Amino acid sequence: PDVVEHFGSPFQNPTTVPVLLVSHLVHDHGIKAVLTGEASDECFLGYPWLVPNVLSGLRNLPKRLLGKLRRASTQSGFSAARDQNLVTGLSSRFEIAMGPAEFIDGPDTRYHASGSTRGLATDSELSYILRTLLHRNDTMGMAASIESRFPFLDSRLVRASANLPYDCKVRRDPLVFDAEHPFFRDKWIVREVAARYLPPDLSQRNKGMFPTNAFQRFQIDDRFFEDSFVTDWYGLARPRLRHFLGGASPSLKLRLLLLEAWAHVCVRRDPREELSSKLATHVTVRAE
Repeated sequence: PDVVEHFGSPFQNPTTVPVLLVSHLVHDHGIKAVLTGEASDECFLGYPWLVPNVLSGLRNLPKRLLGKLRRASTQSGFSAARDQNLVTGLSSRFEIAMGPAEFIDGPDTRYHASGSTRGLATDSELSYILRTLLHRNDTMGMAASIESRFPFLDSRLVRASANLPYDCKVRRDPLVFDAEHPFFRDKWIVREVAARYLPPDLSQRNKGMFPTNAFQRFQIDDRFFEDSFVTDWYGLARPRLRHFLGGASPSLKLRLLLLEAWAHVCVRRDPREELSSKLATHVTVRAE
């Protein structure tokens, strides 16, 4: 309830909860502002899916060859795809589609002019994921009366990273044994700078995500949704509700639970204690 009140919408990132707890801990130690590393992975390619995985490439080779044969035997749906992109862009007034272009100084023959999707990875990543992370940190920080600052989002640094050659961000290294991308070092230039000030076990260690998987272990009793905002909104009588929930996946139930929590706190403005009690009664977290 505390998280959804300050987040302002149904949140789906479970790390939002520990970020709020850490923010309160920061405040309790008398600290008013913090520096965070958001945008470093987007600007300098630190996410595993942005780095080549040679083992995955070998495993997927038969599938990729088959896909090429299928594409060669079908007509292109270019017009339909273009129209869909225009409709999607219109809904956001093309902010997402055109925003990254502001940080590109001009064509770089090393990747922009060649049309390489590898070189344009930074441009595409400065969008949805980063926006949600910034919203999370900003709202959870303000909930604890602290302020988050994002040095990697300095406009000059973002512009430089968007125009930086790919091999300055990702580089082959035979000494890298990361299961996500063996023999490739992510965020290479950031690690090189960090190595001037930090020992190797920090500057060169593998990236680790927030070890938070509580949402995946939620077990939600269907009775949680009886007499709820969700049932009222969709006009579901109890027999129809049981039929719907009987075929719903755990992830869909979780999204509905988060929608219900948001409606309880932000729409109906009912006492948060009622929601806490309902969650404690009908939701359990499975052990690892």
